[in-house]
Order: sequence, then structure tokens, then C-alpha cells
Amino acid sequence: MGDSLKKRYAYKLLTNLISLPIAVITQAIIPRILGPMNYGNYSFLTGFYGSLVGFFDSGTSIALFTKLSQRQKEKALVSFYWQFVALVLILMLSVISVLVLIGIDRMIWPKQTVRFIFMGLFWGWLKWLFQVVQKILDALGHTRQGEIIRMFQKSVACVLLVQLYYVGNLSLECFFYYEYGVVLVYIVSCYLYLQYNDISLFPFVKVNHVAYVKEFYSYSGPLVFASFIALIVNVFDRWLLQRFFGAEEQGYFGLAYQAAAVCFLFSSAMTPIFTREFAIAHEKAELRKKRHLFMKYVPLLYFVSAFLALFVTFNASIFVRLLGGDNYEGAVLVLAIMAFYPIHQTYGQLCGAVFYSTNATKQYRNIRLFNMAISLPISYVLIAPVEFYGLGFAAQGLAVKMIATQLIGVNVMLYFVCKMIRLKFVKFLLQQILVIGLLLVLVVVTNYLCSLLVTHELVRLLLSGFFYLCFSLVLVFLYPKIISFRRNDLINFIVSVKERIIKTNL
Repeated sequence: MGDSLKKRYAYKLLTNLISLPIAVITQAIIPRILGPMNYGNYSFLTGFYGSLVGFFDSGTSIALFTKLSQRQKEKALVSFYWQFVALVLILMLSVISVLVLIGIDRMIWPKQTVRFIFMGLFWGWLKWLFQVVQKILDALGHTRQGEIIRMFQKSVACVLLVQLYYVGNLSLECFFYYEYGVVLVYIVSCYLYLQYNDISLFPFVKVNHVAYVKEFYSYSGPLVFASFIALIVNVFDRWLLQRFFGAEEQGYFGLAYQAAAVCFLFSSAMTPIFTREFAIAHEKAELRKKRHLFMKYVPLLYFVSAFLALFVTFNASIFVRLLGGDNYEGAVLVLAIMAFYPIHQTYGQLCGAVFYSTNATKQYRNIRLFNMAISLPISYVLIAPVEFYGLGFAAQGLAVKMIATQLIGVNVMLYFVCKMIRLKFVKFLLQQILVIGLLLVLVVVTNYLCSLLVTHELVRLLLSGFFYLCFSLVLVFLYPKIISFRRNDLINFIVSVKERIIKTNL
């Protein structure tokens, strides 16, 4: 029997917390070792193939996760999906080879060599494999072991990257090989662990292809068109930036995007577990449990994401210098804007999990289509240069567009989720505004006070972060409703933590 929800989330969260310094070290090395131009090309290619793989996935990996959570002994389900993943690789290789042969590759991938076009393709496909393996372990209830393996993988990758950094400048080609190796270490480790427990990660069994195609199509079919439009929108955004402003602006955006992603660590740890528990509750028609899960975890994780994001926003210049150095000075404003992205990404991921786990994919598709319909014109106006009838904001424009469209789309999703599980939308909307407002006051006050006390940049960052954390904890204790908790819940939590610490010391 699998671990409890709390235990599985604790392992996910612990891995992410331990991974935080590793992520910081990694993000501080990669932009420096590649430089703005190569890092921009890397960001462009990985963004392109991430979107392309996302189209082919079209929610099918979530379907696999949801169905395998409910039918854990069904080997044919896993076997069918791996065949689909292999088919996608063959299809992508064939189509891109034709595009290169007929000579339109430079139009689709501006200023990119054929070698890097294909290396980016394999990067996108391997990252997809990595995510599918994670979902399989989570669905089978092996979250704890999966997180231990992931921690091992991240540690090995970080040590190797530090060694490469001291060797000297790293070419983009070598960096792609490094990325391949990191992913393969995780997949092979998971394979060996499951094999040891008499579970096959890649089972070869008889598959009823017609039945599974129908089952996956009924689940993910409504998302295919929306995923295709999402592919166009995402590729168009990055293509505009690459076409008009080149790899350097692409590098600024890539640095800001990766730095902002760190703020999503807490919420991302919960998303697969939340999806699994919600799917099981839906299967058993337990409305009360579904409401409890949503009310208990969504406001809390939103608060944590907002706490981190606002701190990054108001210290963007320091974080850019720490992560990229002086060469990335142009990324400061981009990061200050992009730091807001993880705040509503929390709502987006968890609301999306509700749609997926309840098979409401048609409604989810319609919301996404609405959001993407307003996205394309906004992208062009904000990114394109003045001579092409745009505002010419480059990477800053792309960041503003992402925040604006996400804010609209997420709240539309939230409205329908609240309607689905009979909760008050206005309550969650007010919580969003209140959290941002109160944390904004705290971060401004702490930053201002610490700037009066300390002149050293790094010391000021650490000191303001400490006071900001303390004031935020006091806020939660005085007003626990801000995270949908009761005072007794907090007191009981503090007491339980204290008892565990005492037992550990004894």
C-alpha cells in the first residue's frame, strides 16, 4: 500500500527544498558558462520543442497518470503509452528531416544550425520521457522512492556541472549531451528500482490498441485542437523574440523564466499528488473530500508562491547578478515581471488537475482556447518593433503578456472549478487580492528598513528575507483565514512539530 497524501507531499516537498540550493547553483552556472547568446539559443530551442512535445502529449500523460492511479496492475496501459511515445519520436524526426531537406529550417528556427535543431528535438523527447516516468512512479504510489532517486540525479548533475564550469567555457553541443546524460541517469535508476520490486517500467505485454486509442481519445481528444493552438501561440511568442531581437533577448527571457520557476517549487511538489487524490475521490463520488482537498491546499500553496514571487520581484537586480552576472543586466526588469508568473501558475496547475481528474477535458479545452485567442494579438503588439506596428518591448513585452493572459485564464478556470465542486468563487478571488496586497506591504517595508541598516547587497538580501519571513509567519498566525486555516489547526501543527523535534532529540 502506498504512502499517505501527507507523507508523499512531505517527500516531494523535502526533495524540492533540498533541491533549492542545487537549482540556484545550476541556474547560476548555466547562463554564465554558455553566455547570453548560446543561452538564448538554448532557451529558444528548448522552448520550441517543449511546446511541440506538449502538443503531442495533449494531456495524454495526465490521462495515463489518472487511469494508472485507478488501475495500478494494468501493465498493458503502460505498454501502450510507451509505444505512443516511440511513435511520436519517429514522427517528429521524419517531419523535421523533411523541413530541413526542403530548406525552410532557417525560417522556422532563425539563426540555428541543423545540428542544434535535431539536438533540441532529442532534448524535448527525453524530457517528456522523464516526466512520464515520474508520473508512473507517482501513480503506483512510489513517490517517496522516486523523489530519493530524483535527489540522487540532481546531486550528480550538479557536481558534474560544477566540474564543467571549472574546466572553462562549455559549448552548446556539449551542454546538450550533459542534459541527455542527466535525464538518462534518472530513467535508468527508476527502471532498476522498479525491476528490483518486480515492477516493469517498460512492460512487453499484449495490447488492445483499438480499445486504448478510444479510451485515450475520449479523455484527451478534446484537448488536441487546444494543444495545437497552444503550440502555435508558444512557438509564435519565442519566434517573434528570436526573429526581431535575436538570441540575447531570448537569453534574458530564458534566465528570468528559469529563476521565476524556483518560486513554484512548493506547488509543483503537490500537483501530481493532488491530481491523484482528486481522481480517486472523483471515482468514488466523494464531493466532500474533493472540496476539502481544494480548500485545504490551494489557498496555502498560493500564499507560499506569492510570498516567494514578491520577494524575487523586489530583489530582481540582485538575483540577476547572482544567477547570470553582469552580462545579463538586461534581464532585471524581465525577471521583476516574470516573478509574478508562479503566483497564478499555482491556481492554474491545481485547477487544471481538477479538470483532468474529473474527465472535464472539453470544458478545459474551451477555456484554454478562449485564453489563447486573446494571446496572439497581445504578443504581437507587445513584442514586435515599432516599425512593424508593435511597441517593441522585446523580452519585457513577452513577460507582460504571459502574466496578463495567465491572470485572465486562471480565474476563468477557477470560476468553473468552484462551480463544479460547489465553492464560492468570490472567496478565492478576494483571497488572491488580499494575499498580494498584504505581502506587498511586508516586502516593501522590510526591503526599505534593511536598505537603511545594511549596504552590502547580499547581506541586505538575506536580512530582508529573514524579516520578511518572520513578518509573514506572524501574519498567518494572526489571520490564519488568509490560507483557509483555523487558529486551532496552526496551534496543533506547531505542537506536533515540537513533539517530533523532542522525540528526535531523545
